[in-house]
This record gives sequence, structure tokens and C-alpha cells, in this order.
Amino acid sequence: MEARHKSLLEFMGSKNDFIIPVYQRNYDWKKEHCEKLFNDILYILEHNLREYFMGAFTIVSGEESNKLIVIDGQQRLTTLSLLLLTICNLLDNDDEIKTEDKHLKDRIMKEYLIDNYTDDKNERIKLKQVNQDDDAYSGLFYNYEDYKEELKDTNIHNNYIYLTKSIKKHYKDKDIKNFFKALEKIKIVEILLRPKKDGDKPQLVFETINATGKRLTDADLIRNFILMDKEPNEQKEIFEKYWIE
Repeated sequence: MEARHKSLLEFMGSKNDFIIPVYQRNYDWKKEHCEKLFNDILYILEHNLREYFMGAFTIVSGEESNKLIVIDGQQRLTTLSLLLLTICNLLDNDDEIKTEDKHLKDRIMKEYLIDNYTDDKNERIKLKQVNQDDDAYSGLFYNYEDYKEELKDTNIHNNYIYLTKSIKKHYKDKDIKNFFKALEKIKIVEILLRPKKDGDKPQLVFETINATGKRLTDADLIRNFILMDKEPNEQKEIFEKYWIE
């Protein structure tokens, strides 16, 4: 196990893809959860903080060195990705976008949201969501206007709309790019488990993390025990074949 103190954007902007495994619950943050995170961003701006700590993210390395499995931090990572996408799209839709803002928009997309090391459209989004969340999240990137009616009842879509409205409400006084500057000040701890190399036990860590939240059912524990040591593609295949129904 390795624990590293780093900036949020250093964590999100690595060459790695983040995979939400099939044994995780769906993205279930509601407006009130996003509101708290957004208020944290405003607090950073209003108090001109030099840094702001936002907890730990626990990830597991797989056989593919650039594929990291998220076992703690799913809700925050998804919401922060939605916030980056919101900033990016608002910059893109600004009729008076400046050259430096266009560069920022391109940087956000290429460094934090899209994997530039693959030509496969389905694999280009850096954060791989679980099950039905995958369609909602990828729908924000591709042909959004065609699919927004289908997406409107999902938490991912609703929180994207909330974040868009929230930034629009504030950016006249706080330039859009300042929201990105606030994200630059966020610090996190990255906890990396390496079961193949160091013998770390992701199942034990996962159960410990979740012990204080909603109790895992016996079925959850059995499913996770079976799936957690598998590679993501094998997890998905087993889950869809034997568990999803």
C-alpha cells in the first residue's frame, strides 16, 4: 500500500483511466451533496485559500498499469469530473471566449476528461462508470442534445445541470476560469493498493471503508469477494452473466 499527498488535479490528470468496478453502488449523489461540494469551491474562492484538503481516494492497480480501479471516492470523483466538464462546456459556449480560455477548455478536456492515448471512442472517456451510469456519463460527452431527454432522470445528468446553473449564477462576479483555479488548490491523499505486487487486500479495505456507511448485504460481500481480484473486463463479464439479473 502506498499513500501519497498530491493535488486533486495531479491525481485526475495522470495518464491513468479510472474504472468504477461493477461491485460498486451506482452514482447516487443528489443535489444536496453536490451543493456541499460546490459550496466548498466557493469557500476556496471567497477566502482565497492556498490549499484545501478533500480527503482520500483509494484505488487498486490492475494488470494494465494505466487502469486504476476506484474502491473509495467514486461519488466525489464523478462529481468533480462533472464540474470540470461543466467548466469546459461553459467556456466553449462563451461567445466572447478569449484565446487563453480556449486553451484552458482544451486543457481540461485533454488532461482530465479524455484519454488521448486511444482512438477508440468508447474508451476515450477517462472515468469509466458502472452499468447504467456509463450511458448517462458518456451521453454528456457525445450527442448530448440528442440524448438529454433520455438522461434527464439520472443523477449524473441532474447534477450536471445543477453545477451548470450554479456556476452561471456566480461566474459574472467570479470568472469561470477561477473555478478551475479553485480546483488547483485542492489537495487529496491517494491510497494505492497493489495486490499483485505487495499482497494488499482490496476486499478487506473495501469492507472497512464501508463499515461506517450503509451496511453491505451478504450478497454484496459474496459478490465482491468473487469479483474484486478479477481484472475489470472479467469482472464485467461475470457480473453481467451471473449477477445482474
